[in-house]
Amino acid sequence: GLLALFVLVYALEMSHQAVLRYDTFKATAFDLGNMDQVLWNTLHGRWFQFTNQAIDWYGPPTRLAVHFEPIILPLSLLYVFGADPRILLVFQTLVLVAGALPVFLLTRKYLPRWPVFAAIMVFAYLLLPALLGVNIFDFHPVSLATPLLLYAVLALEYKRYVWFMIACILAGACKEDIPLALAMLGILVIWKYKLRRL
Repeated sequence: GLLALFVLVYALEMSHQAVLRYDTFKATAFDLGNMDQVLWNTLHGRWFQFTNQAIDWYGPPTRLAVHFEPIILPLSLLYVFGADPRILLVFQTLVLVAGALPVFLLTRKYLPRWPVFAAIMVFAYLLLPALLGVNIFDFHPVSLATPLLLYAVLALEYKRYVWFMIACILAGACKEDIPLALAMLGILVIWKYKLRRL
């Protein structure tokens, strides 16, 4: 009950705050404008293209010259519903709030005698300043890695290795530096779980 309440309140309020920031002209070209253009272009066959670049950079007009984010390919399908940056802001909020479920389930698994701690951990996750900051400041594909990494750990705990790999691949597709976090997770897989082959 508390989990559902926290998730609902967060999803509604943070979606509202992110959209309000956009509607009151606080969003910027770096990076919401860039992502809006990249996703629209990608959906229309001009993969990763954008024109709004920093004034001191004259490279090719591709997002790949700035960041490696192949998750943009499936994300561009969001614009099938309408080319509106608000879709990205609400989607980002929903993905981030989805991280509450693995936090809840992992806490219940490790602290089964104190179920109230699961709700407390979800509350702490949703009020984490870093999470709120990422959620409110434009749209960035790397933000999607946070819940994906949590789901990877959850899948590992419950020996769902195919889901673990899917979550890791999706997280790695969010930005070029996420594979470093995955490498650290790989060390955990070898050291704690003794799954060298995985």
